[in-house]
Formats: sequence, C-alpha cells, structure tokens
Amino acid sequence: MKESVFENEFISSFIDSSKRIYYYHWKRANRTMTPEQYQAEITRQANSILHYHPQFVLVDFRASDFIIDPDLQEFVTQSLFQSLSQVGTQKLAILQTEDYVLQLSVIQTVDERKEGKYVVQYFSNPEEAEHWFEGKN
Repeated sequence: MKESVFENEFISSFIDSSKRIYYYHWKRANRTMTPEQYQAEITRQANSILHYHPQFVLVDFRASDFIIDPDLQEFVTQSLFQSLSQVGTQKLAILQTEDYVLQLSVIQTVDERKEGKYVVQYFSNPEEAEHWFEGKN
C-alpha cells in the first residue's frame, strides 16, 4: 500500500514499504522551477531514498515539463544516483514523457551515471514497471 512521503506543487512521492518501492512523479508545474528549485527537489528525493532504502524506484516523467540541462544532469548523478547505489537499489524504472526533447534530457541524465549496480528500464505506464519489479516481464 502506497503512503505519501511528500508533496508540493512540483512533485509528489510515495513509498510502498511492503513491496519496497519508492515512487515519485513530477507535476506539470515543474516547468516553472528554477535550477535551484530542481536541485532542492532532487536532494529531497535522494534523502528520502537514503531514509527508506527501497529495492525499486519508479520515477514518473509523464507530466514533466522541465528540461534537465547538462549542469543539473551532473548534479543528479552526484546526489540521486549516488543514493540509489548507496542503499542497494536493484531497479530504477522511468516512465517516459511523450515530449522528445524532455525525454532526451532524461536519457542523457541517466547515461551520465558513472556507476550503479541497479538496472534502468523505460516504460510507458506504471503497471509495466511494477511487473518488471516483480520479475513478470
């Protein structure tokens, strides 16, 4: 059962402790974020991952309107992806946006990760991602 961890105008996050899945999804309002606000949100997610130690993480970009520039891509690598590695997350599922430029910025960010023992896969809906977490491809 999902429990809310945090919510504001840009993002909402949940944990399903029984399935060890941490979810967060970007809201359409994130298009108005400054780079500093984006860093604050990524830091919040990284800290939550350190707190909850999820086995699986699902990031939903379907409503996102924020393009992750190269400087922020490096920040994500150093904070969020480092937290995933540190707690032993096994799988990172990403729900794709339909916007090509936005999706490209997400892919470039994921490709920036220097290390990580977790596997990354892209999906179009959360059900596919959860089946993948359960090993039901």
